[in-house]
Amino acid sequence: MKKQTIARELEKLITSYHQEMIDKKMEKVETIERDNGTLEIRTVTIGEEEHPTEPNKYTFDFNEMTMKSTITETETGRTPTDEEFKKWTSEMVVVPKETIKRWDVSRWFYIGHHEEEDKFPYISIEGTMADSLINEYYSRDFETAFNELLSKLNYEHETHITFKKYD
Repeated sequence: MKKQTIARELEKLITSYHQEMIDKKMEKVETIERDNGTLEIRTVTIGEEEHPTEPNKYTFDFNEMTMKSTITETETGRTPTDEEFKKWTSEMVVVPKETIKRWDVSRWFYIGHHEEEDKFPYISIEGTMADSLINEYYSRDFETAFNELLSKLNYEHETHITFKKYD
């Protein structure tokens, strides 16, 4: 199995999780080849939502002590009703980003070969968003879908962050 074939399957998985953002033209999923020949599957934020007439209508705050977020009207300080806030957010438009910064890129998977004689490429999630979802946030939904894909590709754990296909 070639790296590109595996990359396409992993791209499909990530696309399924980001479809709404892709449809809004806020993100794209891409595969790039790094200098060492490793393929990197990543999402890139290419657009941002903005309100066309009242971009600063609300102030957003998050209290880390109480773990609660608050939304207040900038001018009056009052909390909007759900209907008022939904109306304002429904008027948002997506504006393409002029410049893509490094924090706009989220790496998901690496695909490569440990050694030249390796018959099948490895999949790595070391230091990626997939690693964070599975190991930090315990996103069972993502982990289940990823494990199903690994099984379909006939891959298994080599370590907790690398996956390999054996003959």
